Amino acid sequence: MRRHVLKIHLPWYWEPHMTCWSCEVQEAQADSLAHRHTMEHGIAGTVFDEHHMHLWCQLILGSLHQIRSWLECSTLDDLLDYILQRELYTFVKKQFSPQALHFFDLLGDNYCPSSVPTYICNPPNHPICIFNWELIAVLLSGVGTVEQERFLLQKQRLTYKGANITEPTSQSEEQLVFVDSHFHLDQILRRMRLRNFQHLQSVVAPGCSQYFYYGVANYVFPSRWNNWDSDVGFARGVYVCFGIHPHLAAEGVSKRQMDQLDSLTDSHLCVAIGEVGLDYTTTCICHPCRNPSRCKEEARRNEKEAFINMLLLARRKKSSCYNLLQGLRRRFSSQTDIGTNIPP
Repeated sequence: MRRHVLKIHLPWYWEPHMTCWSCEVQEAQADSLAHRHTMEHGIAGTVFDEHHMHLWCQLILGSLHQIRSWLECSTLDDLLDYILQRELYTFVKKQFSPQALHFFDLLGDNYCPSSVPTYICNPPNHPICIFNWELIAVLLSGVGTVEQERFLLQKQRLTYKGANITEPTSQSEEQLVFVDSHFHLDQILRRMRLRNFQHLQSVVAPGCSQYFYYGVANYVFPSRWNNWDSDVGFARGVYVCFGIHPHLAAEGVSKRQMDQLDSLTDSHLCVAIGEVGLDYTTTCICHPCRNPSRCKEEARRNEKEAFINMLLLARRKKSSCYNLLQGLRRRFSSQTDIGTNIPP
């Protein structure tokens, strides 16, 4: 019964150690989870670790708030009283495992106004205890089928990280969905002195009702390419692309950089190659410049060579290619210039 409820009726993240956090699927058994993760992502070993724990806390707490709102309870404490007054906990057969209690300590210390020495589910003595799958199943039986489907499919995450959450979830049937297909995550994190994308969300949009659908973090500085993994962390919906900024491409792209770019694009989170280093607006770095026309021509030649090499790489990898032509309309006198020597 427990396996059936977890896999069919509860969201993918409910039992964190039984979830593939890459494809967001709840598995019924540990061996099927290991098989999925290893076969689909080429990664063996643990799937859920300490890096996921704050994200899991946010997902669970947001889900409890959603159920609370459907049952017209003002707070999670009111939802707990709702359960106690109706003695809904009598359906619960077992207490929490040591593993679950470890999660609850983190949840209680960081996301709740109060905590208790020991969490029990029959009868529940804290709002966190509502997490119990049997209690959730009973509560869901008291709402409509539309709400049950929404609970299974809708993203419930609240964006506080390491802070108490008291705000209710939005009751809007239609959330604002936004997409950013090109943003420089590395630049943002450096300037704001933040750790990763999840940290950025918690600072910029805490409790925000807008729903971040997906974004593509664009890494164009070779010296920061290797930072992408820690920058993105375990953020959901954040993908990456790798390329070379036009200002750097104008100085020439080395074989070592192209080899590294080739390797980076093998990641399953990489969706494109780019920027491709072509805009023809780069000024020369000579101080003073004794031959501006020659420097300009050399920069154009280097940018075109980088552009062609990355197109070839994209074709070989069967990848998309970001062609960021900044200022191109102002600079080009002939559209045929860009096409010179580009392979078919």
